[in-house]
Amino acid sequence: QNHQGLAFTTVDRSDDFLLQVRIGESARQDNQRQALKQNILTLRNRVNELGVAEPVIQQQGSNRVIIQLPGVQDTVRARETLGATATLQFKAVDESNSLEAALAGRVPPGSALYDHRDGNRILLKKRTILTGEYITNASSGLDPQTGEPVVNVSLDGRGAKIMSGFTGKNIGKRMAVIFVENKQYTTVTEEGEKEVVTELVEEVITDPVIRDQLSARFQISGAMGTREARDLALLLRAGSLAAPMHFVEERTVGPSLGLDNIRQGVRSIVLGLALVVGFMVMWYRGFGLVANVALALNLVLLVAVLSLLQATLTLPGIAGIVLTVGMAVDANVLIFERIREELNAGNTPQNSIYAGFDKAFSTIFDANVTTLIASAVLFVFGTGPIKGFAVTLSMGILTSMFTAILVTRAMVNLVWGGRRVASLPIGHSLLRLKGERAIRFLSRRRLAAIVSGLMIVVSIASLATRGLQFGIDFTGGTLVEVGYQQPADLQQVEQALQGAGITDAVVQLFGTPSDVLIRLASGSGGDLAQLSGDVLTALQGYDDSVELRRVEFVGPQVGEELTQDGGLALLFALLGILLYVGLRFRYQFAMGAVAALVHDVLITLGLFSLFAIEFDLTVLAALLAVIGYSLNDTIVVFDRIRENFAVIRKGGVIEVIDQALNDSLARTLVTSVTTLMVLLALLFFGGEVIRGFAMALLFGVLIGTYSSLMVASPALIGLGLTREDMEEPEKEGADAELA
Repeated sequence: QNHQGLAFTTVDRSDDFLLQVRIGESARQDNQRQALKQNILTLRNRVNELGVAEPVIQQQGSNRVIIQLPGVQDTVRARETLGATATLQFKAVDESNSLEAALAGRVPPGSALYDHRDGNRILLKKRTILTGEYITNASSGLDPQTGEPVVNVSLDGRGAKIMSGFTGKNIGKRMAVIFVENKQYTTVTEEGEKEVVTELVEEVITDPVIRDQLSARFQISGAMGTREARDLALLLRAGSLAAPMHFVEERTVGPSLGLDNIRQGVRSIVLGLALVVGFMVMWYRGFGLVANVALALNLVLLVAVLSLLQATLTLPGIAGIVLTVGMAVDANVLIFERIREELNAGNTPQNSIYAGFDKAFSTIFDANVTTLIASAVLFVFGTGPIKGFAVTLSMGILTSMFTAILVTRAMVNLVWGGRRVASLPIGHSLLRLKGERAIRFLSRRRLAAIVSGLMIVVSIASLATRGLQFGIDFTGGTLVEVGYQQPADLQQVEQALQGAGITDAVVQLFGTPSDVLIRLASGSGGDLAQLSGDVLTALQGYDDSVELRRVEFVGPQVGEELTQDGGLALLFALLGILLYVGLRFRYQFAMGAVAALVHDVLITLGLFSLFAIEFDLTVLAALLAVIGYSLNDTIVVFDRIRENFAVIRKGGVIEVIDQALNDSLARTLVTSVTTLMVLLALLFFGGEVIRGFAMALLFGVLIGTYSSLMVASPALIGLGLTREDMEEPEKEGADAELA
C-alpha cells in the first residue's frame, strides 16, 4: 500500500517478518523537482549577491542548470560561490565522555568525532540542534573587542525559539558550529576511466562556551579570515542548496575573443544574407524582392519567438537558424519555379500564380513535416545542445511555412493579383529540361552506385582505423586558448608549461600564427580559474604580452551523455522519418530517404576522419542540420515523382523519375547555391571557432544535393518500384505524355 508517498512491501525470511519501506517513484520525482527549483532560487540569490548584470539562469533537462555570467571579473570567487553546498549545523559538545577513549576507537553511542579547524579532533553529539535553513540573514564584520572577523547571524521565529530553548538550558556548556559542504572532484579509476566523486566535508569552525541565553541574533567567530567570513555570510544569506550540485561543464570567454566572435559572426551572416538577397533579386527579379521581404520577416518572427521562450542562442541554435533560412528560401523557390512552369505551359499570369502556390503547397508541407518530425524526436531524446537545435529548427519551420505560404502569397496577390498583366517579373528559367534536352540521370545510376559505394567504403575504413578526432565536448578535459601579439613559438610554450608542472598538455596553433590552443585531456576542472591562471602565469614568464582568450572544461559525464543521447536521437529520428514517409508515400520512398540520409552522414563523418578535422559539438550540430537539409531535398524530389506518376500516363518508371529529377533540378540547384553562399561566408569570415561547423555543413550540402539526385531516386528502382504501385484511377482529360 502507499501512504504519503511511501511504498510498503513485506519480506519473508524464514521465521522473520520484515516490512520494507521505500519512497515511491512519484514522491521521488516530486522531491527531485522541488530540490531543483530550490537550487535555482538559491543560485539566483547567490548570483545577485555577486552583483552580475543580466545573468541567465535556466533549467536544462531534469537535473541540470545553465548559468551565464556576462562580464564577471573574479571567476574564482564566482565558481566557489555558485558551487558551494555549504551550510551550518549547531551541535552540542560531548563533555560527559572521554575524548581520549573516542580517539582510541571507543566512540560512545549517540556521539561522533569531528575534525576541528585548529587541526585537532572533537567529540560531538550526533543530534543536530539547528541548521542553516532557519537563518534569515547573515553579514560579516569585525568583533569590536578582539578585531577578529565574525559572522552576524539572524534566525527566523522558529529557529530563535529552538536556539533560545537549548542555550537557556545549557549555560556553561560548549556548543560547536560546524561548516558542512559537499565537494566534488574527478578521479581516474584503475581502468583509466574518469569518475566524479562526492565527498562530505564536516569541519568544526568554533566550539565556544555558552555564556548567556541566545535568541534570534548572535555572532559566530573562529579561525576565519576576512574573505572567508564574507563568503560564509553570503552563502548563509543566499540560502543553502537543497541538493548537492557539481560542475559538469564550464566555459570562460575573454572579452577580446567574445568581441571577435561577435564581429566575425555578424560580418559573415550579413555577407551571406546579402549574397542570398542579391541572388534572389537577380534570379527572380520582382518576385525575388517579395521572397527577401518574407525571409526578413521570417528571421524577425523566429528571433521574437526564441526571445519569448528565453532560449539561449548557441552554435547548435545557429545551425538551426541557418537551416531555417535555407528552407525558407527553398519554399519560395519551389513556388516561383512552379509559377514559371505554368507560364511556360502557356497559362495566364493569374492562373500561373494560383497554380504555382497550389501545386507547391503539398511539397512544402511534406518537406517541412518530415523535418519537424525529426526535430521533435531530437528534442525528446537529445541532450541540452541537441534540444537547442531542435527548438530553433522547430520554431524556424513553423515561421518559414507561415511566411512562405501566407505572407508571400498575400504580397504577390496584393501587387499582381488584382491586375491584368501580360507578364510577371519573375525571370526566365535557364534550365528548361524537356524532351531531347532532358538529362538521363538514371542511365548513370550504376556509375553513381559505384562512386557512392567507394566513398562509403573509404569512409567506413577511415572511421574504423583512424576514428574521429573528438573534441573535449565528447572526451572531457580542459582547453585553454591564448593569444600573442606576434607569431607564437610552440616549443617555447611547451617548455613554459612543463616548467610549471603541466606535462600532459597538447599545444597547437589555432587559426592564426598568434593564437595557441592548449589541451589538457586529463584536466579535472576542479579549479578551472586556478588552472587557467597557472597556464597564463607560466606563459607570461616568457612573454608578458600573452592574453587569455577562453577556457573550457567539460566533465567526462557530459561527453558520455552527449555521445549516447546524440546517437539515440539520430536513430529515433531516422525511424520517425521512415514511418512518416512510408505512410505518406510508399515504403520504397521511406527506404530511399533513409538510405540517402545514412549515405550523407557516413560520407560526411568519413571526410572528417580522413582529414583529421576535429569533431566537436559544433560539428554535431552541423551534422543534424545536414540531415534536415538532405531530408528536405529528398522529399521535394519524391513529391515531384509522385505527382509525375499521376499526370504522365505513358512511359516507364525510369522515364517518369528522370523527368521528375529534371523538373526539380532548377529548384535543387538554386536552393543549394543560396545555402552555399551563406556557408562560404561563414567558412571564410566566421572565424576559427565556427570553421568546423561551416565545413561540416558545406560537405553535407554538396553530398546531400548529390544524394537527392543520384542515391534516393535510383534507390526506388533498386527497391522494385513499379507503375502499378503508384497508379491512380485515370481521369478524363488528365493524360499527359513525355515531351
